[in-house]
Amino acid sequence: MKGRQFAVNVCHKIDHPYATTRNSKVYSVNNAKAKTLHLIRGHTYMFNIVSDTNHIFYFTDSPVGGERNASLPGCKSTSSGPLLLEVTDKLPEYFYYQDRNHKYMGGLVLVHSIDEYKQFQRKKNL
Repeated sequence: MKGRQFAVNVCHKIDHPYATTRNSKVYSVNNAKAKTLHLIRGHTYMFNIVSDTNHIFYFTDSPVGGERNASLPGCKSTSSGPLLLEVTDKLPEYFYYQDRNHKYMGGLVLVHSIDEYKQFQRKKNL
C-alpha cells in the first residue's frame, strides 16, 4: 500500500482553531489537533479511528461537518477501527475530515500529485 497510516482520536478542543464553538471535542490526527493532511493522488491511506459511537469520522466537502449524508463519493465513515481512503482522480483537490454528529471537529485535506508533494516537502524543509 502506497501511503501512510494515521492515528485518529477524539480529544478536548484546547488550542484548536474552532475552540470557541459549542462542541468541546476535536479530532486529533497523529497527536495534532485539526491537522492539515497532505495526501498524494494515487495512494491509499489507512486511518485508525479510536472513538465511541457518538463520533463518526468521515470525509466531506463541508468545512463545518455535522452532516449525516454529505460523504464524498466512494468514501466510507466509521466510529472505530480502520478506514481506508483511496485518493483517486475522482476526489477534489481539497476536502475535509469531520464528524457526522458534531460540527467543527475536523480539519483540511489537501491532495497533491507526487511532483507537487515533493515540491511542498522541499519548501517545508527550507
